[in-house]
Amino acid sequence: MIPNDEPIIYIDANPKETCIWPSNSFLPIREPITSIITHNEAEWIALKRALYYIDTYSFVRILSDSELIVRQFNGEYKINLPTLKNRKIECEQIIANRGLDVVVQWIPREQNRAGRILG
Repeated sequence: MIPNDEPIIYIDANPKETCIWPSNSFLPIREPITSIITHNEAEWIALKRALYYIDTYSFVRILSDSELIVRQFNGEYKINLPTLKNRKIECEQIIANRGLDVVVQWIPREQNRAGRILG
């Protein structure tokens, strides 16, 4: 169970755009992706964009329906592709540079507010 006052950001992506939806916002934040990338790279970009959004928070829970990205971020799955390794390193650097305490957690697709936007 997640406490009601805990800062949460829902994330989702496809190769054309990302969507982050902070729990304290009435509307999602959608941003285009202008380069040609894979779906998994897009999910990492959504995570990175969420980290930039929360620069004033000391703690945030990020919820994603991408089991691969969640497990890679949490160190449960090895990352073999250099592009995805670089995306993880970028996220880790943002977290360290901003002094963030971040939990990334998997949720089912139907519970992902950002996922409903991107379809």
